Amino acid sequence: MMKKNIWISNILRAYPQLELSDILTFLTESSFGNKIPYINEAVSTESLHLGEITYISKECAKVELITHGDYWISYESVKKVAELSYHRNMQSEEDFLKRICDSKSYIEKVKPSTDFNMLHSLVDGYLRRNEQIEHSDVFMKNHPNSYFIVHQRFLDKLNIISSIDQTYKEKEKVLVAIDGNASSGKTTFASWLKAVYVCNVFHMDDYFMKPVINTYDPYSVYGSNINFARLNDEVIHPYHQETKSIHQLLDMKNHELSDPIETAYQPITIIEGAYSMHPYIEKLYQVRIFMKTTYLEQIRRVYKRNGWKRLLVFIKKWIPMENTYFRDLDIAKKADIIIRTHRFQ
Repeated sequence: MMKKNIWISNILRAYPQLELSDILTFLTESSFGNKIPYINEAVSTESLHLGEITYISKECAKVELITHGDYWISYESVKKVAELSYHRNMQSEEDFLKRICDSKSYIEKVKPSTDFNMLHSLVDGYLRRNEQIEHSDVFMKNHPNSYFIVHQRFLDKLNIISSIDQTYKEKEKVLVAIDGNASSGKTTFASWLKAVYVCNVFHMDDYFMKPVINTYDPYSVYGSNINFARLNDEVIHPYHQETKSIHQLLDMKNHELSDPIETAYQPITIIEGAYSMHPYIEKLYQVRIFMKTTYLEQIRRVYKRNGWKRLLVFIKKWIPMENTYFRDLDIAKKADIIIRTHRFQ
């Protein structure tokens, strides 16, 4: 378990010249995150790269933004992830005030001249009047690295954001696949990416059909229940032509298709679901993501989502079919990035 306030204690020791606004900034960041990333005025927002990660609480971490590195990230993505983390990490006022009280002994020890009446006034302004707290000029001068606060559930997704950003920067368009185990979080993750980007998300579930196997095509054994021809006509071909998609959704209960839906072209487009990295279409993507989870976690999630009867169908049919596809075609090895999910994620 993380020792209480160890990060704020270390910061206060490292920067004895911190002002009250800096102290409160660190306390609010460890409680809520920072909706607005801290960018050093000497740093260009065009040259941000992911740097060192430091946990500042149980829920969130400080991610440094450096000027050179392997993982370039756009400033727009930094702002959006910071905002999503801020809302995800939102704690109660009571918890925030408790953290301030718990930190008081550290502050008194390292900075005995602290005016706590002024600190309480700043806290009141932050909580009651939504007054923005910013770092002092002293801190900005002595802290060269920019940074943003990220919720711990989003940390393992930053390299994917970087990969999408870099590809988009180079090609001005990105087609993303999210394949993986049933109930590994593919749809949830795709929805999260849609919150980060202006993008389209299409679901493989909408392209289910009665299994058809072509005896002359060995790949047709895998994903024989997917209508790849319709997927190509409705999604992939229009994407490469940079035109609108006219597609249909599938009602899984009645196995009926909806009326046609028009979706405007977006340069960032995501196709999520099992068989999205099938050999028929795998090479069309620029970013390939594979999501893994344990068998027991699969069972727990499928039961929670679909109930006992559907769980039996998954155990006897769908999960074995998917596992054969993953194993025989080495799907995970074709992925650029693998995400391992677990309970509570």
